Amino acid sequence: MIGLYAKALVYTPKDFIQPIALPEIKLSTSVLPTTKQINAYNSLTGWNQLQTTLIHPNFVQVLSLPMQLRMMVSKPFPFKPLGLVHIANQIEVYNLPNIDNSMHITTHFGQLFSHKRGVVFEVITTARKNDNISIRGTSYYLARITEKNESDTQSLPTFKALSAASGKNQSEVVDIDAFGFSEDCGRRYARVSGDYNPIHLWPITASLFGFRQAIAHGMMTKAKAFSSLYQANPSFFTSPEAAKGYQINCDFMTPIMLPSQLNLRQQQEAKFLTFDVTSIVRNKARSHMKGNISLLD
Repeated sequence: MIGLYAKALVYTPKDFIQPIALPEIKLSTSVLPTTKQINAYNSLTGWNQLQTTLIHPNFVQVLSLPMQLRMMVSKPFPFKPLGLVHIANQIEVYNLPNIDNSMHITTHFGQLFSHKRGVVFEVITTARKNDNISIRGTSYYLARITEKNESDTQSLPTFKALSAASGKNQSEVVDIDAFGFSEDCGRRYARVSGDYNPIHLWPITASLFGFRQAIAHGMMTKAKAFSSLYQANPSFFTSPEAAKGYQINCDFMTPIMLPSQLNLRQQQEAKFLTFDVTSIVRNKARSHMKGNISLLD
């Protein structure tokens, strides 16, 4: 993985070719995670507290990260990989595999969207067990383009946030969990996930990209939040209505500077949860991640 990040650091795309397009790359592999890696991941994300033999939904995205990076350092990928911003993520869970299950994982590029700061594109990862889809994850990355012609993106649909509420939620906002991210948690998560993006490691490496401190991995934040939500709402995830699965959406709002103390809140209705992760900055609540979880029909 470090070798791939070295390639990402020096990768230089060609000038934009109109229209902007993603290469048709599709990578796949069969994976049987090691117990050591699973235990380390569960410990960092709070999933071990559930004493479950099922993998965390986010873990599939960790397993796909080498393939994602490989696609982004292969020409004619049109953006610099280390300039990308992970702005949103969606995970559809149909059947969580057991930790001792082998999975077949496929990753490819999806749709392009216009954005006020550039272009957003999808990276779609699908995990299958016995030829049946278990988990499908979609990451949305923003490629910031400061100077572009309207003709570059006018034919693209506009990216819309994933974290909208259902519009029916009248329930009380409830505090679910409070947790801290230590100064070194980015490095610990990198050792488990392989995500050695410099912005997550040290203040000095994060400063190369305009941050005063290292910032938390977005997918670690989502994983930790989901572990707490799963534990706080057992009937939501184990009810007969949840048998067809569920979808976890989130938008990454603002960076989480390390170290930080965070608060997780939720609102619940029968088939829909909304949640957010906040911190207190100068006596004001700052939103870092917003999301929702809905049952699949």
